Amino acid sequence: MTSTGRPDDAQAKIGPVVKSLNREAFRAYEAGRFSEAVALLYKAIGLASENEGDLDEPELAMSLVNLSNCLTSQGRFTEALDAARRGVSHYGHSIVKAPSREMHVRLALSQDNLRHCAVEANHLGEALEAASACVQSHRTLSQSAADGGLADAIAAKARVLERLARYEESLSAFNDSVLIYERLVKQSVPGAQIELSILLTDKATVLRFLGRREEALANLEESLELSSAIIESQSRKLLAARARALSNQSSRLAESGRGDSALMPASEAVVVLRALCDSDPSEYAAELAAALNNQSNRLSENGYSDDAVIAIDEAISIRRHLFSLRSDKNAIGLSSSLANRAHRLSALGLHAEALRAADEAVVLAESAQSASTEESPGALVAALLARAVSFELLGHREEALEDICRGTLLAVPLLERAPLSLPDSGQRLIESYRRIFLWTGHPPDLALEGRIQAVIDSRLDQ
Repeated sequence: MTSTGRPDDAQAKIGPVVKSLNREAFRAYEAGRFSEAVALLYKAIGLASENEGDLDEPELAMSLVNLSNCLTSQGRFTEALDAARRGVSHYGHSIVKAPSREMHVRLALSQDNLRHCAVEANHLGEALEAASACVQSHRTLSQSAADGGLADAIAAKARVLERLARYEESLSAFNDSVLIYERLVKQSVPGAQIELSILLTDKATVLRFLGRREEALANLEESLELSSAIIESQSRKLLAARARALSNQSSRLAESGRGDSALMPASEAVVVLRALCDSDPSEYAAELAAALNNQSNRLSENGYSDDAVIAIDEAISIRRHLFSLRSDKNAIGLSSSLANRAHRLSALGLHAEALRAADEAVVLAESAQSASTEESPGALVAALLARAVSFELLGHREEALEDICRGTLLAVPLLERAPLSLPDSGQRLIESYRRIFLWTGHPPDLALEGRIQAVIDSRLDQ
């Protein structure tokens, strides 16, 4: 008898039933039957919770972690986050009761799952705590200076820090992760080159936010060299990483004034992602849309105005579909593409049509702003700029002035925190702010002008 007073033979039956329900739920999850998997897991958790004193606690923890994955797939992020928290807690209790390496491994996996759920729910502070705990768990487990699990945990933390705009800390974490994977590459560990290529691409993004463009380009070139050396493997993960690096390289070249060199990598990224999207649209559609968005910018800069509109229209079509599936995650991307479409149409003299696109972009960005997503301020700035320019070209002075003032007031704090946090470092916004004030005859805000000039000076110093 245990402390619960249940017969020993009854206790012995509980664990196998919960394990069986977990296995059935996993099969349902793998087949895409998420509602069925959730129902099975709730049943398993109910049994395990009722008999917690008679059951190995890891079984309950496993059910909770599996449940969080299923709920995330259904977009039920609050419930998923609660299940993930409980899973981590139960694994922690298990280690206290019976410490073992296996339990530490399970705890680390549950902490990484909690990080993922917190990111999806936009609880970035909690995501960072979970990522930090996961790194510590891997350090406890690590038996080598070249541990891929530890490197992945550090990289996951780096990405959360990037989302929080803590770029110096993010870069430091990426450097640690890159160092480990460089050791693994030297040891010819399978898959290490692919992971290192992905890390270098992500690290380049952080370098760009810190204004270190040449270092960002160097990391992207190294990433592309790595992917070229093993491209014959045709790994989807590698091809997607290569496309991401090409698209980022294109943006960095354009920012460095090498627009003529930027078009080719942007177009190559689209070709690679289009092929991937044909084979697995659910996995790669969002990345294809982003690459098309970037290609449209590069085509426009090189004078291919009609082709630029075709590219951005395809990006919008994809993002509208993604928005219909999950609005909270795809509003920012759709707003960004619509703002770009407004600029493309304005360049062709289609000002009324441009205004319609810009109006929709502002509405979407405002909805994301009200949901307090990390990317929403930058998206709203871009949308307001596009609409201000459309109003300007249509001769609507007061409307143009209102939007450009609102956009600039939002943008300046972002640029002060990270001068390269907005496309083209806010250059177009700042130029439009000064031009529209001059056009309307209104006196500019001298204090804001001073802050704008300080941003410009800091950018020139980098």
